[in-house]
Amino acid sequence: MYKQGEILSINWRMGVEHDGIYTDAGTVIAGSKRTGCVVEEDLDTFSGGRKIRSKGYPSTLSPQAVEANARANLGKRYNLFGYNCQHFATECHGRRHSPQLRSAVWSVASIVLLGILTRGRVWRV
Repeated sequence: MYKQGEILSINWRMGVEHDGIYTDAGTVIAGSKRTGCVVEEDLDTFSGGRKIRSKGYPSTLSPQAVEANARANLGKRYNLFGYNCQHFATECHGRRHSPQLRSAVWSVASIVLLGILTRGRVWRV
């Protein structure tokens, strides 16, 4: 089904994704907003009844190294902007980032900039 170290994901709400690392024991380790920290849970608890999809294996690290990285972070505090589930999952593979957070920040910045540039102008169609 899934392979050790794979990044698994569910669509949570309104396009927001929740990512975790699949383990050799058949569980998922993920940064969880629900619990406030990195936890290990079964597939059903991780998915909350939603469809699970694989995001693949984005590194050259061994599956054992990825899982060891995940286990080393059990209990680490969750932070939406500084250490969310995508930060955690990509960090386990050697590169910490959150594409979802980056997209949201750029979208807000673009809207703010557009508002500044068009302030006081009336648009007619």
